[in-house]
Amino acid sequence: MKKNTSKLLCALSLSCIVLLCACSLEKKLGKINKKIEYFESSGQYYKAIPIAQQGLDIALRIYTENDQRLAIYLDNMGVLYLKLGNHRLSEKYFLQSIQVWENAVGNKDPKIARTYVNIAKLYVKMNRYKAAENILLLALSIYESENKSANEEVADATNELGYLYKITGKNKEALQYFNKTLKIWQESIGTDNIKLAPLYNNMGVISDITENNKDAERYFLKALSLRKKYLKPTDPVLAISLTNLGNFYFKQGNNKKSLNLLIEATDIYKQAEDENNLFFASATKTLGKIYFQKNDLQKAEVMFEHAMEIYRNLQGYNSEENAITLENIAQLYAKRKEIEKAEITFKQALAIKKEIFGSYHPKTLATIEKMAKFYRQVGHMGQAVKLERRLKLSKE
Repeated sequence: MKKNTSKLLCALSLSCIVLLCACSLEKKLGKINKKIEYFESSGQYYKAIPIAQQGLDIALRIYTENDQRLAIYLDNMGVLYLKLGNHRLSEKYFLQSIQVWENAVGNKDPKIARTYVNIAKLYVKMNRYKAAENILLLALSIYESENKSANEEVADATNELGYLYKITGKNKEALQYFNKTLKIWQESIGTDNIKLAPLYNNMGVISDITENNKDAERYFLKALSLRKKYLKPTDPVLAISLTNLGNFYFKQGNNKKSLNLLIEATDIYKQAEDENNLFFASATKTLGKIYFQKNDLQKAEVMFEHAMEIYRNLQGYNSEENAITLENIAQLYAKRKEIEKAEITFKQALAIKKEIFGSYHPKTLATIEKMAKFYRQVGHMGQAVKLERRLKLSKE
């Protein structure tokens, strides 16, 4: 009897020790979580990673492989690696998280939908657009089945789906999902929140592409207003809004507004030493076009050359933007009567367009049309007629 009692007391003591250890480790997890949140919110993802790994190691010790709390720590690792651009490790942790979620709550619970949205964001970054679309639609169907149609998690999914459709050229669908996101966010965080600025910007870009000029201007102005209110005057993100609005006004023929906005934008990029980006290149290229129209060809050339250098650094030689900028430079040479340089530069632009799109794509034919016009203007009638025949055959 005494022997059995002793064994029972020993077992109870061990259980108490295990429970105390588990409680101690869970308290430690609480402190770790606060550190992760701090470093992540301040963009210090490299510092967050080793701390998040500590948290995961503890979670693996105290939770079973089917415990949804473990899935949360795996998901955290996936998010951090996604933000650092490590797609391989990000996918690894997201897939592990999904496996745990499925074992813990099944594959139709709103909790797993959050991880579905995260891995869809990863697949968008990896250009796996179809996989991302299918996963996002699955996540939304889960939310809808649970009558969760208007909360932050749903808005995260609709916003990402809108972005996916935007970059894949499905403008109607993109605007549809962006509007859903806007409605949810306006109800949850109000209309005066910096979080709305990127959404307004995306909606402005789509409206601009679809030539809905009134909406495009309205959305770009809203994005700019919020960023001016909440960001520092030297923040490069503010320069993005200035660039978009400046480019929009240029297309509308309002060169005065465009010039002021784009000069302000490029000044911000220069102050922030953040010139090697596509927005700065876009602003610089448009400034070149404005100076070209003002017949200030020296300034125009400087702008075009600077933009072209950035496009080549970021996108390589055979990029559409490089070809477009070469066309701008060719037209500048033609205006200066530098005929040979203009012809060579036009041919470089055409070669890139052919490489990217093929010989009969509308964008390639547009370059051929510009070259034909150039040859006529400089009196090279044989070359002009030859290209015009090509254009005529392409339309038959």
